[in-house]
Amino acid sequence: DSDHNFELREGKTPSAGTGPTASNWFTNATSGYVYFEASNRMNASTASMTSPLLPPSETYCQMRFHYNMFGNGIGSLYIYKLNDDMRNTSKELLWTRSKDHGRFWFPAHININSSSLFRILITAVRGDTWQSDIAVDDITFGKCTESTAGHCDFEDTDCGWKSI
Repeated sequence: DSDHNFELREGKTPSAGTGPTASNWFTNATSGYVYFEASNRMNASTASMTSPLLPPSETYCQMRFHYNMFGNGIGSLYIYKLNDDMRNTSKELLWTRSKDHGRFWFPAHININSSSLFRILITAVRGDTWQSDIAVDDITFGKCTESTAGHCDFEDTDCGWKSI
């Protein structure tokens, strides 16, 4: 379990010099996203959230999202696949980024293979200063499900993503 939660947010984060100034859709200042507020947190503290349960895929599933890692103390962002075969849960690292990536939102794509039900775990880790806010927005899954399970633009809700 993580130390803190991802928070829903519109507009800029409350800390100067870190975090996004708006959601991935810059033209709408009231659009939402989720982020880990690094102020008043210990170095290496974390925030994690998991997706709703996602179906297995015959070929692969593509997760698409945008991330923002702006600040001179940025830590790391990790994306894991949690396999749940009802006997045990295993965690597989799919993607990671570290350090300051600048003020902008960046797109990411991850191909995921899974022959069983799975969840996605997103974990942000605080860096060595309070200027370490990490944000995520516009998560979608393609080629793995016809439903919208796991899709989220974080406009009004967390869409079934749960902080842990």
